[in-house]
Amino acid sequence: LDHIGHVEGPNSPLIGPKLTEMDAVIGTILNRIERWRKKGTEALLIVCGDHGMKNSGGHGGATEEETLVPFIVFGKSCSPGVSQIEQIDVASTLAMLLGIPIPHSNVGSVAIQMIKDQSKTSQLFRLHYNAKQMFQHFKKLSQYEASDIYDDYYKAIKLHTKWLLGRNKPSNDGRFSYIASLYDRTLKNMKAILVKSAVKYEKSTLTFATILLIQVSIIFFNKHWDEPFVFNFFAYCWSLGMILWLILNHVFHNRVNEIYFDISDYLVMTMAFIIYTINSGFCAKSPDFQLPELKFVQLFFPMAIILHAISFVSSSFVEEEHQTWYFIWTTFLVVVLYYAAGRLLLQTEAPGCFMELGMILVLLLQHRILTHWNSTGNKYAHLPDIGDWLKGHETALSVILISSLTSLVIIGYICEDERRIRRFSLLFHIVLATFVYAKHTSDNSKFIFNS
Repeated sequence: LDHIGHVEGPNSPLIGPKLTEMDAVIGTILNRIERWRKKGTEALLIVCGDHGMKNSGGHGGATEEETLVPFIVFGKSCSPGVSQIEQIDVASTLAMLLGIPIPHSNVGSVAIQMIKDQSKTSQLFRLHYNAKQMFQHFKKLSQYEASDIYDDYYKAIKLHTKWLLGRNKPSNDGRFSYIASLYDRTLKNMKAILVKSAVKYEKSTLTFATILLIQVSIIFFNKHWDEPFVFNFFAYCWSLGMILWLILNHVFHNRVNEIYFDISDYLVMTMAFIIYTINSGFCAKSPDFQLPELKFVQLFFPMAIILHAISFVSSSFVEEEHQTWYFIWTTFLVVVLYYAAGRLLLQTEAPGCFMELGMILVLLLQHRILTHWNSTGNKYAHLPDIGDWLKGHETALSVILISSLTSLVIIGYICEDERRIRRFSLLFHIVLATFVYAKHTSDNSKFIFNS
């Protein structure tokens, strides 16, 4: 089913028969489970997906289509009406349903809706066991005793103990719901903090690497790196870099459950500090630092890479990353076209300018075609494109494939400098192109010439 979704999309005629086949398999398993149940053997069947999929056939983003998957539970111990469960809660919930220990490293909470048909004593025991297991991880955090979660945890234990001592009293029936909800709230709050603290970045190391990159850039662009060493300027560069590092650490420091200088590998930091000192010495070679004169091409792409990295701050730009590169590449071609047209107007005899203009226009035309060859991303994936049109016109698809392979064979023959192996190269590329074409025509979507 995953392969069909990737290749054919959600509207493929192959999906219906595959789903029917899987339904039959699940039905066979359920019939066997029902026989076991009649003999007194309980069983639990879980059917779930590992990921979702967009209509375009991808599943690498964070949309609901890609992250929400079916999770179907067949068994006597399951309560109906559960609408959603987080992936991190699956392990603890299954452990509670099957009566096995929760994995030691698990930080998920049991889905309380799925154990409601069990006895009150059993429900509270499972919630207490899950909370105790998760609290072993929670207490490793700094200042955990000062949080409300710590108070709620011990409050739930005290109320649970009182309920067990007087569970036969009618007055205790009303306390059960409050204790269960208190356990559930404590579990969810601990889970949220543990998940957040699990994703850690050594920000002090990252900020130090940023300083090193700045130093390398200065050394790379410095035209006077072979000048005599100046100690005063070395001390100035070294101190300035350290001050900048401290400022970056302060800006990116998160005061919640995080050490200020979170450095786990002291050997790496020692080596980085040595490199930093050496770089400071190279930076001190020239107090009158000057940038060399750079051409447009030398400046454009480094600036484009920086802007591309800055765009990752927004998740929407991450999912539409290709649009950023489309814009950068088009901008570059338009600017180069502007300079080429200017040279053509200023020069009377410039046969090379006409060739340059033609190549740029061809690149712009190719870019326009390729950007609409296959629509991707979240905004435009549903729109029709050239690829969709070609799927319905197999003759055109065959012509394009043959033309492309023929062009590659010709280019390989022309670009081969050694004449003695040109024939061998031509024969090799022809055979290779034939196998490529045969591979594409061997699947269900054959490329054929329709009469």
